[in-house]
Amino acid sequence: QQGYGQPQQDNNGYAQPQQAYGQPAPQPKQKTGMSLQTLNLAIPVENETWEMDSDGPGDTEWSSVGYEFSWTRYRVNESGYSSVFGLTLGYVSGEMEPERANRGIDLSGMDFNMKFGWGMAPVANDVIVAMHVLMGIDFKLIENEDDYPGVEYSAFVFDVMLGGDLIVGFRVTENFGFVAGVDVTTNLLGLGAFSYDRNNSDDYDDYDDSWGISYLFSGINVVPHVGVAFII
Repeated sequence: QQGYGQPQQDNNGYAQPQQAYGQPAPQPKQKTGMSLQTLNLAIPVENETWEMDSDGPGDTEWSSVGYEFSWTRYRVNESGYSSVFGLTLGYVSGEMEPERANRGIDLSGMDFNMKFGWGMAPVANDVIVAMHVLMGIDFKLIENEDDYPGVEYSAFVFDVMLGGDLIVGFRVTENFGFVAGVDVTTNLLGLGAFSYDRNNSDDYDDYDDSWGISYLFSGINVVPHVGVAFII
């Protein structure tokens, strides 16, 4: 008689292995969303009012347009949560119009922008639609063009921005697509300086001076952009 707790044996006397029950088969790892790495052409259109020091040229209207390239990462989760982070670098050209001046001053130069934000992507399949609340920083280093002989104007401006964006993406293959969108922001806080340097002139003595720039909640910036997306 076979005792309890002993392995079962077949007719040849060999122990038979017990089969394990209740263990699920391993499942393939599921994706939790997608990441879009995008390269874009951006055309920022900006304006704000610079408040100068009291002894300077007075409040100054600044308006500009740029031609810039950006890298932006969009992360979309299956829950619908979405985030964005982007870096932009390029060229900006604009005109400043001081209230105590006879003419506007053309300035152009480098523009650097960084943005980040959070939002929702209610559609995220072959078509991707996402909206975000944005914050960002922007830095401009600009100077006059060649139509002011003997006179050099220059300015640098740093500002903090707040706004939002809307993007639409189109998936062409599993890992490639196109994306387009627009950012709309205002300038929460801006700081900088404007410099004036006159030299090499037979009619005037050499002269240079600079004035501080500051502004709060000034202007609207509209940045349309279009690019390609690498989807992971």
